[in-house]
Amino acid sequence: MIDEKTIVVQRYKDCKTERQKYISLWRDINKYVSLATDVNSNFEDTGTEQKQRDSYINDPTAYISTTQLADYLIGLIWGMGDEVFDLVPNDYIKEQIEDETEVADFYNYATNIASREINHPEAGFISCLNSFIQGQITYGTSGTGCYPSKDYIDGKADNILQFNRYGVDNCCIDEGANGKINVIFSVRNWRLARIIDEFAVKNEKVDEELLSKLPKDIKDAYTKKEYNKKFKIVHGILPHKDYSVGKIGVMGTKYKGFWLLETDKTVFFEENYRELPAAICRAIKLENQVYGASYSSMSISSIKLLNYAAGKGIRSIEKLTDPPHGAYSGSLQAGEVIDSSANALNIFKNDSSSNKPPIFPLSDLGDISALLQLLIPKAEQNIATIFKIDRLLDFNAQVSMTATESMQRFNIKSKSEIGIIIQILNEYLLPLLHRAISLLEEAEVFGVLPNTEEAQKREFIGQGHTVIPDAVAMAMQNGKRWYDIKFKNSISQILNAEKFEWLSKFLMTYAQMLQLNPDLQLAVKPYDLLAFVKEILNLGNESFMLSESEFKKAIEAMQQQQQQMMQLQAENMGSNTVRNLAGAEKDAKQSRESV
Repeated sequence: MIDEKTIVVQRYKDCKTERQKYISLWRDINKYVSLATDVNSNFEDTGTEQKQRDSYINDPTAYISTTQLADYLIGLIWGMGDEVFDLVPNDYIKEQIEDETEVADFYNYATNIASREINHPEAGFISCLNSFIQGQITYGTSGTGCYPSKDYIDGKADNILQFNRYGVDNCCIDEGANGKINVIFSVRNWRLARIIDEFAVKNEKVDEELLSKLPKDIKDAYTKKEYNKKFKIVHGILPHKDYSVGKIGVMGTKYKGFWLLETDKTVFFEENYRELPAAICRAIKLENQVYGASYSSMSISSIKLLNYAAGKGIRSIEKLTDPPHGAYSGSLQAGEVIDSSANALNIFKNDSSSNKPPIFPLSDLGDISALLQLLIPKAEQNIATIFKIDRLLDFNAQVSMTATESMQRFNIKSKSEIGIIIQILNEYLLPLLHRAISLLEEAEVFGVLPNTEEAQKREFIGQGHTVIPDAVAMAMQNGKRWYDIKFKNSISQILNAEKFEWLSKFLMTYAQMLQLNPDLQLAVKPYDLLAFVKEILNLGNESFMLSESEFKKAIEAMQQQQQQMMQLQAENMGSNTVRNLAGAEKDAKQSRESV
């Protein structure tokens, strides 16, 4: 039987070989679009001198399109970071409880905890999100990893989560039978001091047993105290071959991590993950290709054409404003190469028999303005179309519109965005949020277990929302998911745009039909309609609205109060009637006596 570590090393070599097929295209994109460092710098020792990043760019249309689209998508997906999502009870929890209001305070508390930790300045999520979006637009393959913060575990920091960037420059990947990425190798250039701190420190000191498990090169460097020496460390994530559904502990983890040294391919550390710790997304999935295509790769021909045309135009302007010159000299021989660049000086052999000026301009420039006027706008339009800039940023919405026209335009715009958003949502954001919440659950920050002494104390001092409800605690213990993620930001507006459109049409039609037949008001359940409106407006866990059970109780209380008032009014009317009868009899008696 082949050793598991041997399989991991061979898989890493295969992934590197597959990755090599895309380097040429990525370097072209690197020149004209991304302005990033060399895409192979982490895998190969290609330390090059830092130069001007945009030296290949004559027209920045592609770079501007990338920046605009990235800024738009980041704002759309995450905004300012607050009020992005709510954690709400899922169907499993709803089956265990009578009313959602009994767990509402806990879910609000859990939402605040998750949002706080993901947006923690030291967690690094925002910078990773920016890198992810840029990578999707430029190279087509990028992602983010979510891991427990070692400094938090060691008591040195208060951020529980740590996010890491994954891109084509620092990772190689492979996909499983279902076409989804399930094998990830990332390369990290770490100094010896960090390697020792990560893998050989226990109780704030170097543990000899842990140190002995590290590769020989690292131990030798530690002996020589070369703490700043860099090593190429590879972190591999593969499906756990011993995973079994329903198991608890190591056997219940879906993925396994392997750490190895690049130079000798020695696996020196292993760990396990309940779920895939990194979410990597491919912008455009092409058949029989492991890595994704991108807007940049799909438009690279137009980008090159635009740069070529703009470059020719710039050089033509240089020659028009500062043309090359020629001069005669009897001391030099003719036959040298003519330099036609701007401000060049070429020396020609003088013909003494002719009367010519000693210095004269060289004219080698044709009129290319018509060609540039054709090529440059066409290439710019092609690039903007491929990057969907006009549709996403809605540059054409400058005319005045009625409310109906504005709603129709919003719906059309939302439908053009839905493809990008759904992919990012399903392949990146949701897996990453589930991973983060799973780590926070392991860190036990969502509250204390019920039926404990600590829970009783918190209930007594008015902190019942920090006590995990029984149904949620049971789900956690059984390894079941206890929540759904409900987005509250612009994503929800896009996802609910069509629902909102049809609801508006329904309400308008319903109002007209009520005028024809008022009895139709009995055909609609008012509370259910109101709850649906709240849902598509994505108001989430907002507490301004009563739950259905609270609403029914309020109706019953109001009806009971009305009955009591009616009964009181009836009693008052009866008393008045008796008094009136008694008064009438008294008056009649007095009248008879007077007669």
